[in-house]
Amino acid sequence: MIDKCSAIPLYHQLVDEIAEQINTGRLAVRSKLPSERELCKIYGVSRTTVRQAIGELQRLGCVSCLHGKGNYVTGPIIRQPLRTIYSFSEEMQKLGKVPSTRLIGYQMIACDAKLAGEMGAKTGTPVYRIERLRLADDEPITLVVTYLLASRFPDFDCGKLSRTSLYTMMTEQYGLKLTEVRESLKAVSLSRSQALPLNAATGEAAMMISRKSFEGPLIVEYALGITRGDRFSYDVVLKNQPEANGI
Repeated sequence: MIDKCSAIPLYHQLVDEIAEQINTGRLAVRSKLPSERELCKIYGVSRTTVRQAIGELQRLGCVSCLHGKGNYVTGPIIRQPLRTIYSFSEEMQKLGKVPSTRLIGYQMIACDAKLAGEMGAKTGTPVYRIERLRLADDEPITLVVTYLLASRFPDFDCGKLSRTSLYTMMTEQYGLKLTEVRESLKAVSLSRSQALPLNAATGEAAMMISRKSFEGPLIVEYALGITRGDRFSYDVVLKNQPEANGI
């Protein structure tokens, strides 16, 4: 509900209220939002507040405007918890979505000095460079470039990645047992070349995810992903570590 005594701006509260209804399914995907006049009456706010809220919901990708017809729900923001080592495909399936992959390109390359430093390898070390577009329910979510250590995955058939997940191949075909994954997230704006495959606008907010996957001390995978900020969020759970004395 809207609290007019709160320090939180009214339009922010309205955004949260409508977004919550979308995320919980009370407002179904492709359903039409109430008109501005109806929203004013329901929540007891001004038309200016309603327009600000709808504009923000459109920016977040939760709502789209069909000219002359009104505003429609496009879907909830995809929320992925970061609690343990995860696979994009498995996480999307848990959320009730159908994951898919478009393989953009792959090749064997030799590490330059920068890439070698990221992978803890020597300059010239052979790696597979794999570029993919990850989708959920056919909606582009993440554009990712992955580098795999060729010596750990000999004769890797990158062409299969349009039909199965990378981690399925790594574990089932090569017996990979990841011991640690390190990720770094950074806010960025989409370049033109990134925005096009993601079906987004140049300059829109996005997250860059740098990922290093370890098997013991060996870095077997280094990846750089660009994820749409309007359709995806990461939820991090932080827990207190018990003291040595158990208190």
